[in-house]
Amino acid sequence: TSTPLRAYQERIATQASKKNALVVLPTGSGKTLIASAVMKTLDPKSRTLMLVPTCLLVAQQAKSIASETHLRVVPYSGDLSVPSEAFDVLVSTPAAFYRICCTQNEKFGLSSFALIVFDEVHHVVKRHPYRKISKLVQMLPSHQKPQILGLTASLTYAISNEEMDKSIQELCAELDISKILSSTAQELFQDGYHAARVPVEVKCDQKLEWIPPRMSGAFGVHQVREEFFAQVSTRVAHPLSLALMNRIETLENTIAAHDASFVSPLQRKGKFGKVTNWGAYAHGRAIKSNQSVSNMYNQLEDLYEAVRIAVNSRQNDLELSFALLRMMEQMRGQPSSLLTTLHDTFDLYCETHGCYGRLSSLKREIISSLKNFGTLFRGIVFVQQRVVAHILQWYIDSDPELETLGTAVVYATSSPATASLRLTPSQSKERLHKFRRGEVRLLVSTAVSEEGMDVPAANVVIRFDAVQTPVSLVQSRGRARQADSKFIVLAESDKAERSIAGIYQAEMLQYSKVTANDYDCTKNVKEVKARNQISHTNRLKNAVEFLQRKRGEIPAIAVLKGYAIKASCEFDEIYRKEKDGKWRCDLNMFMPGIAKPIRMSRSHTSKKNAKSAAADALLDAIIDHHS
Repeated sequence: TSTPLRAYQERIATQASKKNALVVLPTGSGKTLIASAVMKTLDPKSRTLMLVPTCLLVAQQAKSIASETHLRVVPYSGDLSVPSEAFDVLVSTPAAFYRICCTQNEKFGLSSFALIVFDEVHHVVKRHPYRKISKLVQMLPSHQKPQILGLTASLTYAISNEEMDKSIQELCAELDISKILSSTAQELFQDGYHAARVPVEVKCDQKLEWIPPRMSGAFGVHQVREEFFAQVSTRVAHPLSLALMNRIETLENTIAAHDASFVSPLQRKGKFGKVTNWGAYAHGRAIKSNQSVSNMYNQLEDLYEAVRIAVNSRQNDLELSFALLRMMEQMRGQPSSLLTTLHDTFDLYCETHGCYGRLSSLKREIISSLKNFGTLFRGIVFVQQRVVAHILQWYIDSDPELETLGTAVVYATSSPATASLRLTPSQSKERLHKFRRGEVRLLVSTAVSEEGMDVPAANVVIRFDAVQTPVSLVQSRGRARQADSKFIVLAESDKAERSIAGIYQAEMLQYSKVTANDYDCTKNVKEVKARNQISHTNRLKNAVEFLQRKRGEIPAIAVLKGYAIKASCEFDEIYRKEKDGKWRCDLNMFMPGIAKPIRMSRSHTSKKNAKSAAADALLDAIIDHHS
């Protein structure tokens, strides 16, 4: 490679070039460089497929590998056309490559690659596009399977010893892994890597947290919307939540008087009643309305998004709900007496109860770090939600003590924060460039900067939300790679096993496993595969019974989707317009044990009818397959 390998990198690359392996090293310690070195050991006529989890990573990794290997490297993601030129290395998102697989293009057949690299390989055992690719690899005959190299900073999200072993063994069985390769903290430190030794500073001292009364166990952990409305209807919700809902009711009634077709999404069920869609619904109606009604819809959108934050946080982030309202009022330039009353309500509540939240804690830690590092300060604040990233940027930029800092928001641009708050790919790239040049000194980011993004080393990393897994802890802390860096956590889970101490203990346990020379990653693999086979047989039996029972009772496409879920098959739909103006629908069902999908295509002037005809044909084919 162009960059000389450090001792531990050379050792790991040599071992990884001989067999299927997982490389477990901290963020920024050279995993991509190791992968590049392994690629260089292949036959010159061989090709490599490198899979990365996000579109933002495609160009970055392609550029890095090309620079290190001088091979022909081609990037590919959903927004690019299918590569037509020859290449030695294809860097792609799993979803984009999976779509090529569905077209049965032999040029991109998995068996045509000598090596497949899974960047952030821990995703394989989740419901993630990586799993689709790993299943396709499993279907190949042994002599056609490519070599596998997995890269990650942390192998598993598991906390307990038992679950950790089970998860690691599942991952190794899924990819036929022979060896887990890593490096000790001492070895890393001797080679100049400091992030592994950055201490965790827990600063969870906010006084705005509130635990709402639970509704007698009537609601499950995922029924936060239903629980919230039950608390509102019985008037036991947080007083600030009740104030928000009162303003929404008032505004909805006013809008209904001007727009007879308006239906509150809070009263709807199904897709349109989901909390994630409330703001988009109001936003869409604002676009179609006259100026005065449009302004009311804009305010309603902001109120819906404020309640969405309250619902998702179980009313523990109401400070952010009200900060969002202030931010959007300033951005829109639409002062409102209704919102002014809400702001007064929030201020009075905080003053009366002596409350302050994480925003003031965030400001305190940034100011302290600025005093410590001066002009050398480079910080990253990690958040879980895109909308919170925008709120924090506004809060920092609005503060006279912090406004000259230079703050920017970065997150994956596949979906917006809200209907009115979004980033373009070009904006994300430009902001990262400014951070590298020092024009922006503080990034507010979601997990996109945790996983592999080429973000320059920071000396201050702040976790605004609670760290939930060892993966998140390792990856976010790995961004604090400069000497004397600080890693600060402003919130932690109230569950002991998910506290910082509990997650750190899990990280250390995992670290002891992957660095142990005697850790056998192939242990119980036969038992794991046998257990998976029994589970698959049972799933398939239930899926066939579902197919036979439901066919003719519900639409064919619904039967196919239900069958795919029950059988744990991969089901894919592709639509395109043909030259004659007709819609063509290609349906693919990837069946376990079959290298190529069962595929049916139908065309029709109506997209819906093309889909229905293809679904009927595919159902017939699947029934024939089982009979």
